[in-house]
Amino acid sequence: MFNGLSLTHLYTDDNQFCCMVSEATHCEPPSDIFSSCEDLMRISFLRVMMWILGVSALIGNAFVVVWRVRDNSYNNVQSFLITNLAISDFLMGVYMVIIASADVYYRGEYAVYASIWRSSFLCHFAGALFMTSSEFSVFTLVIISIDRAISIGFPFSRLKLTRKKSYVIVTCGWLIDVTLGFLPVLGISYFGDDFYGRPSVCLSLLLTSTRLSGWKYSVAIVLGLNLLCFLVIAISYIYIFLIVKKTAASAKKSVSNRTDVKMATKMAMIIFTDFCCWFPIILMGIVAQTGSWEIPVDVYVWSATLILPINASLNPYRYTILWINDAKKRKMRKLINNDKVTSSFKVVHDSYNACNTKQNKLSSAQITDVELELKRTLQFMHGRHIYHGHVVVYNVVIYKENDNIRTCLLLTQDAVYEQDKKQHLISRDFEQLNLFMKSLKDGLNNRNIQENDTNV
Repeated sequence: MFNGLSLTHLYTDDNQFCCMVSEATHCEPPSDIFSSCEDLMRISFLRVMMWILGVSALIGNAFVVVWRVRDNSYNNVQSFLITNLAISDFLMGVYMVIIASADVYYRGEYAVYASIWRSSFLCHFAGALFMTSSEFSVFTLVIISIDRAISIGFPFSRLKLTRKKSYVIVTCGWLIDVTLGFLPVLGISYFGDDFYGRPSVCLSLLLTSTRLSGWKYSVAIVLGLNLLCFLVIAISYIYIFLIVKKTAASAKKSVSNRTDVKMATKMAMIIFTDFCCWFPIILMGIVAQTGSWEIPVDVYVWSATLILPINASLNPYRYTILWINDAKKRKMRKLINNDKVTSSFKVVHDSYNACNTKQNKLSSAQITDVELELKRTLQFMHGRHIYHGHVVVYNVVIYKENDNIRTCLLLTQDAVYEQDKKQHLISRDFEQLNLFMKSLKDGLNNRNIQENDTNV
């Protein structure tokens, strides 16, 4: 078109004309930072990674969803949340495969079809999937973090997630995030005609200071909403850390607390890696919007096409590793319970006969150990505003584990959770403990008297 013309400057409303003049000609607007005149994605390494991450995200997350639906643990709240997180990451895989496929389709002549691609339904659909997937992932991480904090800090609170509550929350989350993702493609004038189609990779991320139609919407969601979500996540895990540190010694005695702490640790790994991916994006967006620093083009490109989507590919394999480890532990515990229960876990205290049996006897030192362990258990519960209310022989199990005497205090419907410290409930628990210990010691004394009479 421009053959024979000696152009030094060319100003056009479509960058594809810039690809038709020599490189010596200064042409505006400049090309899309993601693409070149020949290719939708100009960096070869990112092309390859888009395929690898996209396919692995599809396969890995599909496996997680199918496996967890078939597994009996699907009804567990945490498993249900992880399943929905996998569905969200699967959508990110769909986005990556769409972009990678378009790059292959337009390879070598992208400039000719650039405007057609960016205004196409498929590009806008891919952008909406990216927005929906990324926002729902963040939403799910917030729910997991808050639930872990409540479970560890207030184990008997009514605020703990149940299956019914989790279904309602997750359904609302999907409705909100799908709305946020697809609202810009519904023809609303505020967003313009190319909200997702401005870059070749169909994103709405604002890591530049350019003010285009709908920019406030992107800032509010990508920067404002996500920053708020990660602040909530950070506060939740700081609280968990403080609680665990405060009650570390006592927590060893509580099986349910140990389970919550282990689950929180596993979830922290997933949440931390997501945070590491999102935080640089949020930080760069804030810097770009304030105009305090001009972000290098390649940093924007690598962040948008590699750093953000990578979690969708890695998460399912982290789930699988965690599940395999848990499965091995469950299998080992089952073998131990089936094969060694009589030797490594033997009940030595009959709730009804309190130490009077001849076969299973407690020494004075062992009774002292039982008393100390029960006191530690009650102190731990009271520190968490939990009051037992029924410390009697029926709710105390004393057993031998690997030649060590251990004690379990069974919770009943009499247990009470009170936010404020209740001194009279604390006194009641320890009064009941004293009566129980008196019965043990009386049993020991009676047995000693009987043995002395027999010897005489």
